[in-house]
Amino acid sequence: MTIPPPGTIRPTTDLDRPALVPLLTRSWGSPNIVTRGNLVDASSLPGLLCEGEDGEIRGLATLRPEGDAWELMTLDAFPPGQGIGKALFLRAAEMARTAGARRLWLITSNDNVGALGFYQKLGMRITNVYPDAISEARKLKPEIPRVADNGIPIRDEIELELIL
Repeated sequence: MTIPPPGTIRPTTDLDRPALVPLLTRSWGSPNIVTRGNLVDASSLPGLLCEGEDGEIRGLATLRPEGDAWELMTLDAFPPGQGIGKALFLRAAEMARTAGARRLWLITSNDNVGALGFYQKLGMRITNVYPDAISEARKLKPEIPRVADNGIPIRDEIELELIL
């Protein structure tokens, strides 16, 4: 079986912003993402869209550039498992590197075992674990569930990085 190409990847524009809010809400409960104690509206960040031939959005990555360290805030593929997330990740790393970033980093939660494996396969390394950080994050974003769909209690933040 051949996997079709993931689609066309392009930077997001202001014209895309209205479509980003429902996408982020579907995946993250709202466009607001908590990272290391900060609430960030991911729909307002620079990003990358993957569009299929029909123009349908097949993936989205949002990034928060801060000097020589860029944070990958969100990465979503619709549907997962078709190379869309990997293509977006690689393009995000390239974008950060071209802009002079030294590292690309992200935060995920302890229950997200699929993401932990995915990012490590792409060369990221676990650099920090923040025990019980999700309890604090819920004060900013109460819609964060207490238990994931896989039955794992959501408690800790895990930081991963890729040196560019």
